[in-house]
Amino acid sequence: MLSALAGLLVGVGTKLGSGCTSGHMICGLSRLSPRSIAATLIFFPTAMLVTNILGTGPPPPPAAVLPPLEISLPVVAALQIPFLIYRFVPNRVVSAFGIGAHFALGLALSGMMRASAVLGFMSLPLPFAPFNKRPWDPSLLMVVVGALIPNFLAFQLQVKHQPKPERADKFEIPTRRDIDAKFVVGAILFGVGWGLSGICPGPGLLTFAADPLGAATGGWMAGMVLGGQLV
Repeated sequence: MLSALAGLLVGVGTKLGSGCTSGHMICGLSRLSPRSIAATLIFFPTAMLVTNILGTGPPPPPAAVLPPLEISLPVVAALQIPFLIYRFVPNRVVSAFGIGAHFALGLALSGMMRASAVLGFMSLPLPFAPFNKRPWDPSLLMVVVGALIPNFLAFQLQVKHQPKPERADKFEIPTRRDIDAKFVVGAILFGVGWGLSGICPGPGLLTFAADPLGAATGGWMAGMVLGGQLV
C-alpha cells in the first residue's frame, strides 16, 4: 500500500510540478531555470525530511534492488554503443531509442535504480535527529555533479549557439518562469513520494519493465494520469 501511495504522489507531483529529478534537478538547473531552481529547493528538502523522519522507505520493487554494475573498461565501452547509434544513425526513431538506452544504462550504473542508495543519499550526516538515524551514502553526490557540470557546459557552449539539434527541427526548451500554487504543491507531492520510495520517474519507467503489475508501478501510472487531469 505504501509503495502504491508513493508512486501515486510521484506521478501527480511530476505532472503538477512540470518535472522531476531529471527534468528540474539536472536539465533545469543546468539551464539556470528559475522554475527548476524553485522546484529543486522544494522537492529535495521535502524528500530528505520524509526519508529521515520515517527512517526507512517501503520495500522497493524488483528493478530498484539491482546490484550495482562493476565499472570496468568493457562495461564503459559497452555503454557507448547506444551513443554511437544516436550519433551515426540519422533515423529519428532509432536515435531516440539510442538516447533512451544510454540513459537507462546510466541509471543502472549510477545506482539510481537502487532505492536504498537514493534514500541513503538523502540521510545527511547531521549530528541531530531525525538525520542521525542511519549512515549517509554519498555515492550519488558524484552522479549529481557528473550530470550537472557537463549539461551546464553543453547548454552554455553549444545549445545557445546552435540553431537546432541534429535530429529535430528546433530545440524544445521550456520558457515558462511563473511559479504558481499548483507548481509548488506538485513539487511538494513529488518530494513526499520520492522520499517514501526513493524512486523517481526515470527509474520508474525501468521498474515498469521489471514489474509491470507491481503496486509502485500502478501507483505511478495512476498518478501520471490523475496529474494530467489536474494540470
